[in-house]
Amino acid sequence: MNGVLTIGEYLRSRIAFEIGNSTLENLCTYRQVIVSEDVNKISIEKQELCYADILSWASTSPSSITGAKDSDAGWKHDEESKTLSITDKKDMRAEALSIYKMYNDSRYKSSNGLTKIFDL
Repeated sequence: MNGVLTIGEYLRSRIAFEIGNSTLENLCTYRQVIVSEDVNKISIEKQELCYADILSWASTSPSSITGAKDSDAGWKHDEESKTLSITDKKDMRAEALSIYKMYNDSRYKSSNGLTKIFDL
């Protein structure tokens, strides 16, 4: 182990849900951040905006994710299923918006500071 904490590892450590490699790379690329870069070489502002982008992405993802299930000749494997409540999603969106507002980011301006999540 090289002792360097990458921005990708750092961001994953801040969330309690899975995020795919390609999604993380796309979100970081938007901020012109390389996922494998040393987190200490990235400004706190970019770290926080990447985190806010992940929260915003998660707030629009499906509420329930069912893990894979495999079985064969008596052997069985079930991956963990996850559920995000509407309250979780509202909280994530609100936190993302507060970060966008703090840094005067265009994603806050385009949302007009309003949370647009509806419970159907």
